[in-house]
Amino acid sequence: MSFSLETEVNVKRGRESSEHRLMKRLIARVFTLLGWLVLFEKSYSDVIAFKCTNVTGLRLVCAEAENTLRNVIRNANRNFANGCDAVLILVPNDDLLAAVRRKVNKDLSRTQWSKVGITTLRQIEQAIQRLERRY
Repeated sequence: MSFSLETEVNVKRGRESSEHRLMKRLIARVFTLLGWLVLFEKSYSDVIAFKCTNVTGLRLVCAEAENTLRNVIRNANRNFANGCDAVLILVPNDDLLAAVRRKVNKDLSRTQWSKVGITTLRQIEQAIQRLERRY
């Protein structure tokens, strides 16, 4: 399965920065390389990835590109309410990674935070693979 910029219907929503749009494209690229199908900006998630196998059935992961802490909890709660099995949060650096982890552990229920993967680009492939093994 290949990925091209022509498949990026709805990649941009509102007044997003070019960095935010690039992060969304990178999320989609890695999911696609791992055999997932992706949609941009559906049910207000930056990227929705889905995969169906005979073993696990349909799996739905909502992914968010976050540059600040401002919407992390709201986005995660919305994604779970919309039926996502797990949430992947991509952040641009290790400082924000640590801050998002603290916020998620503090503000989400134990059931929810156990279904959240938080990563930087450097570790995104491993984070997706961990979510795949869990769900």
